[in-house]
Amino acid sequence: MNFPKSQVQLTEAQARAIFLIAEDAIVSVDSRQRIILFNEGAEKLFGYAQSDILGRDLDVLVPESKRENHARHLRRF
Repeated sequence: MNFPKSQVQLTEAQARAIFLIAEDAIVSVDSRQRIILFNEGAEKLFGYAQSDILGRDLDVLVPESKRENHARHLRRF
């Protein structure tokens, strides 16, 4: 479906606004498991400011006792 450019921009702006204010934690990582998106809900849950966490390894959010298990799941994935 092809939307006019202004409609696409509006839709993207709305999605971004929802992402930013969502109460649920939303975290996205790149292929190297570096955090690329981190919303307000994630800030509240994990205690990191978005500006301090972007670009860091996802492991920083995984409890130390669970990191090896998480890494094993990633390797299998």
